[in-house]
Amino acid sequence: MVEAHSALHSMPGALLRGVDPWMLGYVSPGLEPLTGMEGIYLAAAKACSRLAESSPKQDAGWWMETGMRVYSGAAAKGFIDSDIKVANAVMEMLAKLGSTVEARRVFDRMAIHSCVSWTVLMLGHVENDEAGLALLCFDRMKMESSCSPDARVFVAALKACSGIASKEEAFEEIGGKAVKLRCLERGMAIHSQAVELGCNEANKFVASSLVDMYSNCGSLLDARMVFDKSFVLFLDDVVLWNAMLHAYVENGEPEMAVRVFDSMRRLKSSAAPNTRTYSTVLKACSSLASEEEGQTLETGGVVKLSSLERGMALHSEVSRRGFQLDSFVASTLVSMYASCGSMVDARRVFDGLLNRNVFSWTVLVLGYASSGEEASALHCLELMRDEGLVPESPTFVAALKACQSLDATLAVHAEINRYGALVHFDSPLATSIIDVYGRYGEVAKAQQVFDSLPSSRSGKATWTALLAGLSRSGESDRALELFERMLGEGVDPDATTLQCVLSSCSHSGRIQAGRKLFDTMEQKFGIQPCVEHYICVVDLLCRANELQAAVELLRSMPFKPTAVGWTILLAGCEKWKNLEIGRVAFEALLGVEETRDGSSYAYVLMENIYKQRDHGIT
Repeated sequence: MVEAHSALHSMPGALLRGVDPWMLGYVSPGLEPLTGMEGIYLAAAKACSRLAESSPKQDAGWWMETGMRVYSGAAAKGFIDSDIKVANAVMEMLAKLGSTVEARRVFDRMAIHSCVSWTVLMLGHVENDEAGLALLCFDRMKMESSCSPDARVFVAALKACSGIASKEEAFEEIGGKAVKLRCLERGMAIHSQAVELGCNEANKFVASSLVDMYSNCGSLLDARMVFDKSFVLFLDDVVLWNAMLHAYVENGEPEMAVRVFDSMRRLKSSAAPNTRTYSTVLKACSSLASEEEGQTLETGGVVKLSSLERGMALHSEVSRRGFQLDSFVASTLVSMYASCGSMVDARRVFDGLLNRNVFSWTVLVLGYASSGEEASALHCLELMRDEGLVPESPTFVAALKACQSLDATLAVHAEINRYGALVHFDSPLATSIIDVYGRYGEVAKAQQVFDSLPSSRSGKATWTALLAGLSRSGESDRALELFERMLGEGVDPDATTLQCVLSSCSHSGRIQAGRKLFDTMEQKFGIQPCVEHYICVVDLLCRANELQAAVELLRSMPFKPTAVGWTILLAGCEKWKNLEIGRVAFEALLGVEETRDGSSYAYVLMENIYKQRDHGIT
C-alpha cells in the first residue's frame, strides 16, 4: 500500500483535486481503505491515467516515473495476477503513458482476460500509433479468448482500421472517388462480424466508429449508409452527427457537410451542435472559400464574399452559444477568415483569445502565409517567443510557406536550429526546408538538411522535395542518381516523384529511360499517369526531335490536351524548324479553350517558324 499512497501523495495538490472522490476509495484523510489495498492501486492507476492526459508534455517523464511506481507496487502485491480490475487499470495507465510494451507485459501475465482487457490493450496500441498491432490483438482474441467481442471491442478494432487507413495511399477509384481498398475490405469484414454478433448500427458507439472508418477509407457512400440507418435512432447524439460532418469535410465534400449541418439545426429533436460541430463546419466553410473565385478590393486584397458571409453567420451563431472563447473553435475561425481573404477579422478573433497556445499561433502564421503577408507571418514567431511559447514543427512549416526570399528562408531556418535537432529532425519540417531551398536553387543547403535526417525519418515526401530541387536546378544526373538510391532504400515513389524523374530524364537527354519509366509506371509502381506525366514525356520527345511521336501522344491522352502540351510541341517545332507539325500544333492550340481568343506567345512561335522558311532555313 505504501507505493500507491506515495504515488498519490506525490501528485501536485491542484491535480489531485481533479480526481473524483469515489476513485480514491477513502473514507477519511487518514487513508483508511474502503475496498482494501486493491482499491488503492486501482485509484492510483486511474488517477495517473486521467491526470497524465491533461498535463503538459514536459511532465511526461514525471508521470511515467509515478506510473511505474504504481505498476511495481501492484505487481509486488500480486494484484496484476489476481485482480483483473487492477490489472486492466494498470495496463490502461501504462498505455496512456506511452509504454505499450509494459502494457503488453501486464496483459500477458494476467490469469484471465475479459473484453475490457482486450479493449484496453487494443486502444492502447491505437493511441500509440500501433494500429496494426491492435488488429493483430483483435484476430488473436477471436482465436484464443473465451469471451466473444462486444461493442467496445469492435469500436477499438474499427479505430485501428481507421488508423491504418490514415497512412495508406488511395489508389483505387470507386464512383469517381479514390479509396483505400485494403483497409476498406478489412473494415467491411469487421463490420460484418459486428453485425453477426448483434453489435450493429443500433449501437451509437459502433455506428460513429463505422462512419469514421468508412470515411478514412474514402468510402463516403458506406459512411452515409451507416449514418442514415442510425441517425433516426440517435437524433440527439452529437457524436454521430459530427462523424458524418467530418467525413464530408475530410473527403472533399464541404457543401454536403454544410447541408448536414443545416439538417442538424432544422430537426428540433436533433442534438445541439457543440464545439467540435462548429469547428468542422467552419473547416467546410474554409474549403468552400478555397474553391470560390475571389473579388479584388480597392485596397488590392482578394476576398471570397460568399464564403465570408457564411462564415460570419457561423461566427455569430458560435458567439450566441458561448463557444467563441474555445481555443479550437477560435483557431478554426481564424483559419476560416484567412481562407476568405479577411486577415483583419482573423486577427480580431485571435486577439480576443484569452489563452493563446501554439496551435492558435500556428493557424495565424499560416493565415498570413496564405495571404502573402510574409512580414506579418514571420513577426508572429517573435511575438510567440515574447509570450514564452516554443514554436512546434507545424508553426515552422507555416512560416516557411510565407518565405518569399532566400534571406527570409535562412532566418527561419536559423530560428529552427535554435530549438535543437529534435525539432529539426521532424520529417514534414525537413521536407519544407528542402523544398524552399530547392525553389531558390540552394541545392547544396537542401542536400545538407536531407543528409542530416536519420534514414528512418526520410519519407517519400522528403526524397521528392530534394529530387524536385535538383531537377529544377538543372542537376538532372544527380536527380536520377538520387531516384535510384531512393528505390534501393525501399522507398516507393509517388506521382510527384515520378514527374520529377521524367522531367530530369528530359533535361538530361535520357530518352529511352524516360519512355520506359512512363510506360511501366502503372505496372511497376501502381501509379496511373496523369496529365503532368504526359506533358513531361511530350517535352522529352520534343527535345529529342521526335515531334510526330509527341503529336501522337498528345492525341492519345486519356485527357483533353491542354494549352501547355501544344505550346511545348510548338516550341519544339520552332527549335527543329518543322513547319508541317508546327501548323498542326498551332491550330490545335487555338482550338483549346484556354487560348481560344489567341495566344501572343503562340503567334510569336509560329511567326518564327515562317521566318525560318522564308530565309530558306527549312
